[in-house]
This record gives sequence, structure tokens and C-alpha cells, in this order.
Amino acid sequence: GTRRPRGREKPLPKTAAWRCVLMAEGSSSGASLFGALNHAAGVGHVLRAAVPRGGSGARVERWAKVTPNRLTALALSADGALLAAGTNEGELHVLQASSLARLVRLQEHPMYVAVLVLTERDAAGGYAAISCSTNEVKVTRLPKERLVPPTLSADRLLLLLALLAALVAAAFAHFAGGGGEAPGEPPAAVEAPPAAP
Repeated sequence: GTRRPRGREKPLPKTAAWRCVLMAEGSSSGASLFGALNHAAGVGHVLRAAVPRGGSGARVERWAKVTPNRLTALALSADGALLAAGTNEGELHVLQASSLARLVRLQEHPMYVAVLVLTERDAAGGYAAISCSTNEVKVTRLPKERLVPPTLSADRLLLLLALLAALVAAAFAHFAGGGGEAPGEPPAAVEAPPAAP
């Protein structure tokens, strides 16, 4: 049977076609394979698989939907930290290679990205993406400050906590104020109406 990666409930689409494949040297136990897959409806996914030494039986570790568009190019940084994907709409997506979390999305070209390269990390900790379309080449600086995985900001966390507190207070007021029966308790007894004469 097919093993699903941890943390994912949905299987990869069965109508996905491989577009690009990259191998990265790993530990003594094996290497990592990165692939760009396009769903028949155009949705672009990337995946990371572990390939044991000897090369038999790759195991998918993680995959992620990157874009509603088709992926056309894939690149991995020399240190294996970043994965970049280009699309048929000229987009450039930069992902954290280990988690496949999107770090950056840029609209770099008016048409598809044909070739994509990530440079080595520079002295300031950033990278550059070199992307080629039909009639242009662009070098895009990726400073270290832009390459931070998305997190839940303090403002959003406070908003979520406030909403949760409001829901708990509303539920408490509803049940404590006689607005309804508490879950699991039998309904209150209802008296039968008096018999008609």
C-alpha cells in the first residue's frame, strides 16, 4: 500500500503528472528527492521523498499544494535549505525545503518560467533566484529577512483567543441562563394539558 506522510490526510491526486525532479545528497542513510507535480486541473504540488542508499523504495515524506497554476521549473539551493518553483504564469515560489512551507511568492515574469536556479547563500545569509522566461532573465534577491516561515502573529493570536473567550461566554450564558438544556441532561418534564370537558 501507499504510505501517507505524517500530518496529511488527503492522498496526492491520482491524475498528477511529474514535471521536474531533483535529488539532494542527504545523510549516510540516503538522499532526498524533490518533485514538481501538476494536477490535471492545473494545480501545482511539490513533494519531498526519502531515497535510501541503494536507491530502492523511495518514501514520500511530505507534499504541499504550491499554486493553482502549473509548475514548470524547480531548483534547490546548494545547501538544501530552499526549494524554488516557477509556474506557467510567471510566478516564483520559494519554499523551505524541509517543511515545504512557502516563504516567498513573487510575480517575476509575464509568461512561464522555463529555467530556475538558486545561488549559494551569500555573506548576509540571503540567496538570489535566477529565473528565465521566453525573452528575459531576472535575478531576484532573497534577503534573509524575507526567508522566514509564516507564523501566527501576536495580533492574530490575541484575536483568536478573544473569539474563543466570547464563544465560551455565550455558551455559558445560554446554558446558565436557562436558554437551553445542558448537553447530556434529560429534558425538563412537560405537563400534559388539561382534558377538554
